[in-house]
Amino acid sequence: TLRPFINTLQIKSLLEVLIYLVIFLIVMLPFMISLIAGRSEIRRSCENSLLYQTLLNKITSLNEPDLGKFLDACLEMIGEDLDLTRIYLYKYISSTQSLTVTSQWVPEDITPLSKLQTTEIFQYPIFNKWLTENIPVYIIDTKGISDLNTRSLFQNRRAHSLLVVPLVTHSGSRYLLCLETAALRKWPGSEINVMDSIAKVLVKSIDENDNKLRIEDLSYLKNRFVDIIGKELKGPLKAMQLNIDNLLSKKLGDLPELQEKVVKLLLESNEKISEKVSLMLMMLDFESGRIILNKEESSLFNITDQEYQQFVQLCQLKEQKPLFLHTENGNWNAFIDKEKIALAIRSILQNATDYSHKYGSIEVKLEVTDGNFIFSVQDQGIGIPVSEQDKIFTPFYRATNAIETKTEATGIGLYLAKNIIEAHGGKMGFSSELEKGSYFWFTLPRR
Repeated sequence: TLRPFINTLQIKSLLEVLIYLVIFLIVMLPFMISLIAGRSEIRRSCENSLLYQTLLNKITSLNEPDLGKFLDACLEMIGEDLDLTRIYLYKYISSTQSLTVTSQWVPEDITPLSKLQTTEIFQYPIFNKWLTENIPVYIIDTKGISDLNTRSLFQNRRAHSLLVVPLVTHSGSRYLLCLETAALRKWPGSEINVMDSIAKVLVKSIDENDNKLRIEDLSYLKNRFVDIIGKELKGPLKAMQLNIDNLLSKKLGDLPELQEKVVKLLLESNEKISEKVSLMLMMLDFESGRIILNKEESSLFNITDQEYQQFVQLCQLKEQKPLFLHTENGNWNAFIDKEKIALAIRSILQNATDYSHKYGSIEVKLEVTDGNFIFSVQDQGIGIPVSEQDKIFTPFYRATNAIETKTEATGIGLYLAKNIIEAHGGKMGFSSELEKGSYFWFTLPRR
């Protein structure tokens, strides 16, 4: 088969064939090496793509944004492969032109950094691009850094090669994700691309963390506002009630019948406002951990029965049908704050009558078991939409159909009830079906 080819080349011996074969291999060797390296690089890119997806899944599975956990996950996934000695996340502070370390990973034998001044650390010519251009930067050898102090600092930290990935969040904050290695090495394009992708995940985590902090700040301002307004209102409301009492007691003279009715309406409105202010201040006490329970041995049955009698009067006004069932001959004594437990029961009963239909039945039940007291209320009201049930115990939250049924309400009654019960070591929950009614319950330990 080869004879025509050999004849064409005028090859006369096997030795000449071998010589031509060696020359051919020498000529083709670079192409073969390039092909093998290309396949290796492709395989490396695939591995890094899988690495990135694994890391992405791990980060997004965290319960809340945590930059420290992010860096731990980075190290766990790629640290050994890259021979990393440090991973730092620097935040750029424009007012002082400095980099502040917000998260870091370092070996146990190395002292972590707290704050790095840009004028002290980064004098590399491309530094300005790190903060202005959204492209990764890599330094193969830190010995090439012109500034002697900076070069010495990196060498003392065993950082011979760097990969720096700039991050810009949606809020405009600028960060640098800096990976340091102990060995002199090049950074393949696949690794840089993967780190760039990881940086985008990190930006999302930072944004979510910033949003969480912003919400916490707004929540703090809201609580401070309610606290200040509530305390400022208590004085005027108390003075108003005192003056109204003086008018009704006729210490200032007799009142005509019509004026007396108007003053009684003022007194009723004043009491409602005072009660709402007290409830909001109690809510803040629970949120800040300042709540105090004045416990004493009390009869849970007597507290429930007293609240139920007032509840019956409300039901009669709305032509609803209340029913009270309870365990006979039970020992109802418990060591509780009776005023706060009464408030919890009142809030649950109020919720039942507010959102029950006319002529609807409301069943109130009090039971005692070997270890617990069980209080429950079953109504035939409007129910709670499934999509909103997880927010029912959130302060100030009201379901959409509840707002349509009763426009005037604060939305903190059930929140307070749940916190009061849990402060006594009990549990509270509910089940509900739209347009069929709701079932609220709580348990209290007997001892």
